[in-house]
Amino acid sequence: MQLLLPGVFFVTALLYSTAGFGGGSTYSAVLSQTSLPRFMIPLVSLPCNIVVSGTGFFRLLRSGEVPVRQLLRITLVSVPAAFLGGLVPVSRRLFVLLLGILLLYAGVQALITHLIPTSRPTPSPGADTAPVTPRRPLSLGIRPDPPARFSAQESREQSLLPQNFPGPFLYAAGTAIGFVSGITGIGGGIVLSPLLWRYTSLAPRAIAGMSSGFILLNSLAGLSGQIIKSGLPDSSILNLTAGLVIAVALGGQIGSRILTRSISVRVLGIGTGSLLVAAAIRLIGM
Repeated sequence: MQLLLPGVFFVTALLYSTAGFGGGSTYSAVLSQTSLPRFMIPLVSLPCNIVVSGTGFFRLLRSGEVPVRQLLRITLVSVPAAFLGGLVPVSRRLFVLLLGILLLYAGVQALITHLIPTSRPTPSPGADTAPVTPRRPLSLGIRPDPPARFSAQESREQSLLPQNFPGPFLYAAGTAIGFVSGITGIGGGIVLSPLLWRYTSLAPRAIAGMSSGFILLNSLAGLSGQIIKSGLPDSSILNLTAGLVIAVALGGQIGSRILTRSISVRVLGIGTGSLLVAAAIRLIGM
């Protein structure tokens, strides 16, 4: 199985990075099928997550497609929670069960979101010059950044922001996602992204940018907690991690380039959701 890991991680990084994810959930799910000790799984998956999500995040940040203010406001609560989650010891069974539940939730949400694309508002033809009033199924509270800071394309993305996005709901969601992410060794983007799709009208690449930044910061915090709890892995695990990091770095580079050029949001969402549900069913049934 370990001989196949670099190839599996490469393909995972390639697929997930096209949607702004790091792939940490799948890395952890795959590693849980190996003989790797449970407490070592996050120490292997999180560095891979950091590399892939960081690649996509900085590429989208340079192109101006990351709603930075909104990202900072949600990570204000999620990052400390991810650090604390990384400090919590859990059994292998509970680890696998939590991971399976997260995958199932994210997969089902992705399928619902992308199989019913009309549930999201779309920009009007003049969206880059005149703001539109988005559909707001729930008032969450984040205000968009000033339009003057953005180009025409970015203003079009920003005009799709809800007028109210973060409030108690967002902070509670960020805290919960961060804490569980720190325990399971994922970044939490697969849980945040469906919320952004459902409760905001952010454009696809803005969601990808916010998700990748969320994953990056939570993964760094979670990894810090995991290292304090378990210590640094031995040389054999470090060598395995180094090889996998190289594989995901290559896959993430390719995927993030696809993301910033063209992206079939619906196809990627349905494909990712299907993979997540399949992986969740396998984990929960273990």
